[in-house]
Amino acid sequence: MGTPPMTPCCSLLGDLEAAVCLCTAIKASILGINLNVSTDDMSSLLNYCGKKLPEGFECA
Repeated sequence: MGTPPMTPCCSLLGDLEAAVCLCTAIKASILGINLNVSTDDMSSLLNYCGKKLPEGFECA
């Protein structure tokens, strides 16, 4: 059902590690652009890679 996850991305990382990695990348303000990504958006990005946002995870 639906589109299968992209298996090559994040394949070596667990759910928590992938969430922390994504959070760190967002906080790095790529090209000086300040990104404001909601928890729902982070969850969607991780789901694309077949990962789940851990319960209660917050990008601090």
